Amino acid sequence: MNARHLTIPSALAVAATCAGIISAESFGGDLSDSETSGNASAPILMRSGETAGADAPSGRLMLRVPAKDGADSESSRPPVETGNPSVEPSDPMDEDGEGPFIFGIEIVGHKVVFNLDFSLSMGASHGSYEDADGNIISNASRLDIVKAEAIKAIKAFDDTFSFDLVYLAGGEPADICQLPNSDAWQGALVQCTGEAQAAAIEEIKTRTTWLGTPTYRSLERACHDYSDIDTLFVLSDGAPYPATPKFLGGRKHMAACLEDFPGWFSRFEDAKFICIFIGDPNAKTVGAMGGGAEAVEFMATLAASVSRSEFLVR
Repeated sequence: MNARHLTIPSALAVAATCAGIISAESFGGDLSDSETSGNASAPILMRSGETAGADAPSGRLMLRVPAKDGADSESSRPPVETGNPSVEPSDPMDEDGEGPFIFGIEIVGHKVVFNLDFSLSMGASHGSYEDADGNIISNASRLDIVKAEAIKAIKAFDDTFSFDLVYLAGGEPADICQLPNSDAWQGALVQCTGEAQAAAIEEIKTRTTWLGTPTYRSLERACHDYSDIDTLFVLSDGAPYPATPKFLGGRKHMAACLEDFPGWFSRFEDAKFICIFIGDPNAKTVGAMGGGAEAVEFMATLAASVSRSEFLVR
């Protein structure tokens, strides 16, 4: 079993090789909205900035990313290591192995916003998975897996945590999408009392998909509707849709996210951004909604645009 630690350019190169050659106009061209059914793939982890947590041996390819202003040179790049990586301090699970964590990533902060993708392509199959109740789902969808992970995390919260749910779905009817253009559960951080915990879990379980992937609008909501957060999760299966939405006035969706999000997020001092891609990184149609190297590269670049972040391909 090998563990590999790579810098940001190397990580993006991995994304490129997942689906062959990416268009030279990486974030400028329109994307198709074809539904794709993804196959589960080995997770990839990248980290930037100061992070806590452990890299427990798992047989997964793990990519560690320095802060965005760090130097990248062959001389400073860590060598490829062989054998099992050592477990670092601060294991992501407590002594009882109960978290809180999501996809094995420790939730260190206590003011948490989950930005969850509920777009239609999240209904694509992603393989077997264990749900929040410990049941094995043999043909779980991407959304099944996102729901299970979010519920597991919230179940592990105590009343020192506050949280909310932002929904990444929808858009403007003029873009052949469905309103609302993103949404939220409460629109404010809610203390994790037993009542709030139960209500949030029921909300996640019963929430269904709708058409559109307004990544820009959901990130804007997550950064502007809350006065103080210390952790922002984005769990999504790929590229924003539509590629050039009406609400952006002709700006390309991917480019607008990469240009504006770092400034929005900077208002939260020392906050951490955790970006998780759940889809098919090997999709043959470059830029296809719900997979493909271009979608992976977009999300990796989005994560790397802020100083404290992690990126995981699941």
